[in-house]
Amino acid sequence: MNSIRFPLILLSLAVLAGCQSVKKAPGRETRPTTPPASTGAPPPVSAPTADVDEPAPPTSEEPLAPEPVTPPRPETRAAKIGLILGPGGMRAWAHAGVLQEIHRSQLPIQFIAGLEMGALPAALYSAKPQAFEPEWQMSKLKDEDFVRRTLIGGSQAVDLKDWRPYFQAQFGATRIDDARIPFACLTYQNEKQQILILNKGGYAQAMPFCLSYPPIFRGYEGHMAAASQLTVLAKYMRQKGATHLIYVDVLGDRGRLLPARGDENVQLIWNLTQAHLTSQATLVDDVLRIPLSDEITSFSRRRDMIKQGKEAAAKGLKPILKKYGLD
Repeated sequence: MNSIRFPLILLSLAVLAGCQSVKKAPGRETRPTTPPASTGAPPPVSAPTADVDEPAPPTSEEPLAPEPVTPPRPETRAAKIGLILGPGGMRAWAHAGVLQEIHRSQLPIQFIAGLEMGALPAALYSAKPQAFEPEWQMSKLKDEDFVRRTLIGGSQAVDLKDWRPYFQAQFGATRIDDARIPFACLTYQNEKQQILILNKGGYAQAMPFCLSYPPIFRGYEGHMAAASQLTVLAKYMRQKGATHLIYVDVLGDRGRLLPARGDENVQLIWNLTQAHLTSQATLVDDVLRIPLSDEITSFSRRRDMIKQGKEAAAKGLKPILKKYGLD
């Protein structure tokens, strides 16, 4: 893609460094009605003890072999799982496949959020938590919705104002406040240099603020997606009561994210985004990695990424399900 008029690269670096203060979006601020839950894992469950009488002497000279003891699984009934879908441009289509596998496995998701393009499948699933809902609604987007051709044959970033009819068709007047699964996404306010958590109001109005990020989209009304701020979402979900956090990473090898001859500034932004996200991985309990090789602008490969996401999730979820006693 050609160079994109977007917030100065220095401002982007500042966003990635996470140095700004975090505030709720004006008019959307909520106060939790319950105290935050513990941020650690639930306490281990000890094996039950019982009164033991003096054992009778064995009838054989051979010592009795001790019976094998299966350690108890960690208590999961009270676990409140938060799911965070990571950024990745077109790679976010893999999240639709991941959600299909999560739904099939019956992993209970109490909170869901998305960074950059990951916010779209997260929003669709939160509003209507059905296995194929994100794939079905995202399949209505066409290649021309992601690229704008110039008169001289080049391309330019998309203005998300052009997506308003799509958002209206998918969400209508549905509000985040009424989500069947609580949802949140992040945006960066350029003028005030603040990260805002969008967790109230209409889905259709919130989406452009959380999706706008180069190279696909232009900034939206002075905002851009806070694509690298995993820390903010993790802390927010903990405050809301999540006890276990799962982060879905679709970036993989950052060296393959963009064409080698693409805009150098955009390359820098995404390399920093990936590096910053990697450094924050310790803030979640599990990272579900989805290995993808296609570039984040591979519009024509979206269907294949959904399939790859489902296949990788089927394998990667096994240890997570076992941990929660759901295998």
